[in-house]
Amino acid sequence: MDLRTWLAELQPRERRLIVVAAVLLVCLLFYLLAWRPLQQRVAHLDSRLAQARKDLVWMQQASREVQTLRQRGGPAPAPAAGLSLIRAVESSVTAAGLRGNLTRTEPHGADRIGLELRNADFDALVRWLGILQRRHGARVTQINVTRTDKPGRVNARLTLSRSS
Repeated sequence: MDLRTWLAELQPRERRLIVVAAVLLVCLLFYLLAWRPLQQRVAHLDSRLAQARKDLVWMQQASREVQTLRQRGGPAPAPAAGLSLIRAVESSVTAAGLRGNLTRTEPHGADRIGLELRNADFDALVRWLGILQRRHGARVTQINVTRTDKPGRVNARLTLSRSS
């Protein structure tokens, strides 16, 4: 027996009840399978947008600070006595708590080195770069930082150099 025959044999009241139930079922399925996931995705994207805006504000403030510091100028700090840039990086990365995050070091002569860090704490990375600049005269000449899924953690590729 097919569906049309079965529906034709039902009383009009029963047919209306089945049609209303079918419409409600279709509406429920639409809500659960399409509308609700769409709303959740929009809410997730809204929160990511809000975080991105906060990050932008922070970056703009940091940029202004960097510009202010650059305008002040001043001589480059003197490197620590007799310590090569490679040795300075090796000795300071452990103290900064980033030894486990350092995945690659690539020396380019005595006064230039390429580094790669994975899943590093951003604040620790910035403090470490400040220490390298103040104590060892190392300057970041190139940097690429991307955030990870974990808050406050980043992947970074950078090049440090120092004038002889």
